[in-house]
Amino acid sequence: MRDRSIDALRGLAVLLMVLDHMLAGLWGDPVLLRVTVTRVSLPLFMLVAGYLLRNRPRPSWRRYAQLCGAAAVSQLLVSRLDYMAPIDVLPIIAIALLGWPLAWRWPVESIVVCLVLVSTFPIGGLGYHPAHVLALMACGPFLLADHLPLRRWASKLPRPFAWAGRFPLTLYLGHLALLVLVGDGSAAT
Repeated sequence: MRDRSIDALRGLAVLLMVLDHMLAGLWGDPVLLRVTVTRVSLPLFMLVAGYLLRNRPRPSWRRYAQLCGAAAVSQLLVSRLDYMAPIDVLPIIAIALLGWPLAWRWPVESIVVCLVLVSTFPIGGLGYHPAHVLALMACGPFLLADHLPLRRWASKLPRPFAWAGRFPLTLYLGHLALLVLVGDGSAAT
């Protein structure tokens, strides 16, 4: 059975990410909004991912294959958008998920090791470090527990957020394709 509050949080994260990319590409990158409101999109999405994987030592191969396919498509689309990081976030998430079995077994230790990796071996230009993404996933089961206020707050979000949270890859890839079409001058002719 689906948890509406978790779907709503995931939907909020995806919609904030879409807004972030639209602001960057279509309206000249208003920095204040992007570093405050929309910057929580990936951390929130990864917390939800970690929460959803809390009872699984590894993601299903079918879902991982879907993610890798979506990552390949997103990378092709992002390569057409000059205002995006050179590597899209979906390939970074796919790389981070390879460490999930360790993070699942030793979450606190993984968080510490990942944060040390991020600070010791920064990877410039990517936008997000795979170790940062994995650390956020490892925090998910702790920060989204049933009794915490964030879940109660999320259950009050309007239904469209929960709907969006049911189709995150579709919405993400769809908005990238739309941004490429809107930004491509030849698409209008």
